[in-house]
Amino acid sequence: MGGDLNGLWNGWYSYLDLGERVPFTAWLDDDGGSLTGSTMEPNTLSAANVEELEADVTGNRSGASVMFTKRYRPGQGAHSFAICYQGLVESDFCLFSGDWRFENTAFGQGRFLLERASNGLTRAMVRSSAIAAGTSIKGVTQLAKRV
Repeated sequence: MGGDLNGLWNGWYSYLDLGERVPFTAWLDDDGGSLTGSTMEPNTLSAANVEELEADVTGNRSGASVMFTKRYRPGQGAHSFAICYQGLVESDFCLFSGDWRFENTAFGQGRFLLERASNGLTRAMVRSSAIAAGTSIKGVTQLAKRV
């Protein structure tokens, strides 16, 4: 495995005061430590008739230290607060975990864990594979585990 976070990641986040884990998937692009990407998770936040929530991610990685901010995309009925994630990636770059918190608010905080599902698999490859397999993008997590 390379020393970057490029690819598809599966994991969860939880609130400190609640034991329930919310699963989420992240696509990360790591360009020399500059992180961009997106996440997808079940809608547990919004009353809108939206099954999944998507968010954009920006941040950085320096060695094993990872920091990124997640913001839900508009139009889904989710809040607009920035959510800050900070953690450490293991030496094989296959798992990272840490803490998250809402930026500039005491609204919530908790833990997260992400495990690599692919090494550098791009979003375009995932979408193409899903279409070829007759699977929706929602099924991308199961598809990536077979890759």
